[in-house]
Amino acid sequence: MKNTLVVGMALMFSIVGSTVIAGNVSDKNPATEAEVRHTGSTSTQYVFLAEVNNPSKNLVRISVLDEDGNEYFSETLREKKMQKQLLIEKDLLQERNLVVEIYTLKSKRPLVYKIAKQVKVIQELQVEKVDVK
Repeated sequence: MKNTLVVGMALMFSIVGSTVIAGNVSDKNPATEAEVRHTGSTSTQYVFLAEVNNPSKNLVRISVLDEDGNEYFSETLREKKMQKQLLIEKDLLQERNLVVEIYTLKSKRPLVYKIAKQVKVIQELQVEKVDVK
């Protein structure tokens, strides 16, 4: 029998909402909900999707900032259902954690998602049957 040891690195993202993961953006408008999730990557960028359900069609601002408050992207939209694809350079996440803020312009506090990179080592053992001649 042949034993094979496979050691790999898995790159995972934790998206943690400092308020709630999928919740209300505005205290005044509880029907507005938002969610941010990692959907894939290209050779140079990570791809995230921000989805906002905004039945009142309030102005909603989506921003990407680092933990020091430096803004890398910001857009204000007014639609009932919004999907915004966020492309973040891989080099940028090597250096720092980022946050995505989603809020209506009438809200008192934004919904905040922290994007942090986690590296995990995965080990697998594989056993194969070998034909003996």
